[in-house]
Amino acid sequence: MPCHDTYDANLLLGFAPDERKYDVAAKMIKDLGIKQVQLLTNNPDKIKQLEEAGVEITDSLPLEMAATAEDRRYLETKRDRFKHMLVSL
Repeated sequence: MPCHDTYDANLLLGFAPDERKYDVAAKMIKDLGIKQVQLLTNNPDKIKQLEEAGVEITDSLPLEMAATAEDRRYLETKRDRFKHMLVSL
């Protein structure tokens, strides 16, 4: 049985590579009266979607951790195919 990364597995299941949407999070942030956020994320799409929804991102700080043998391929997929901001693996 072939082993697919998360990107290809989603496509094979008929989904987009990443179907996460952040409009509800943006609405919650705005409903709380928060005007600006400092975001902890490696995901450039999250930043883009929140900004497009009217959330001002003052800074984006990547979350870095040492890759283990068990999660290296997953993290490489996130970096290489989803364009997440992962520097050290």
